[in-house]
Amino acid sequence: MLGAGLDSRSIRMADILHNIKIYEFDLKGMFNHKKKVLKSNKALKINSNVTYVPINFHNDSLNETFHNIKLKLNIPTFVLWEGVAYFLEEKTVYSTFENLSNYFTNTLNIVFDYAYKDYIDGNLDYYGASELAKELKMIGEPHLFGINPKGMEKYLFKLEFKIMENSTAEDLESQFLVENDNLISKIHGFHGIVYCEKN
Repeated sequence: MLGAGLDSRSIRMADILHNIKIYEFDLKGMFNHKKKVLKSNKALKINSNVTYVPINFHNDSLNETFHNIKLKLNIPTFVLWEGVAYFLEEKTVYSTFENLSNYFTNTLNIVFDYAYKDYIDGNLDYYGASELAKELKMIGEPHLFGINPKGMEKYLFKLEFKIMENSTAEDLESQFLVENDNLISKIHGFHGIVYCEKN
């Protein structure tokens, strides 16, 4: 899990994941905070299959980090990369995909979310775009990288990944946020989620 943050899947889905080795990658400071939060709630049962791996995606080598923790490269691997890519420069995103592709020798599945390039380039007409752009500017962490949905297949093809599913914001709303034919909530209109695979 790249950029795991406070993600709690390893706890919420412990019954499903109890036989799966999970690696969470994020900043050391984030993990220190996460461990304090988890320890403060005695009702939470920590999944013993989780290993926290400190990394700075801007500066550290992903492959070097994999080698240092002796991450197995020849078994089927699933990578979850949420809430990170659009805060990185394009070269860092591309090199991350390259590192993942070059390291693992068995089937590699990746799920990641992305921002639309139109939004990155200044189109704030999407739902929630103007408000979020202002907030990110105030804290000094703007979105940097984006791909428009129609450009995703070409981008991943260069990296030898095949798209299994590419869901736009509208797709996600219609799939998860419709009740009795009514849209009950909305998400940022400039985000999508991709599921891709390399054999």
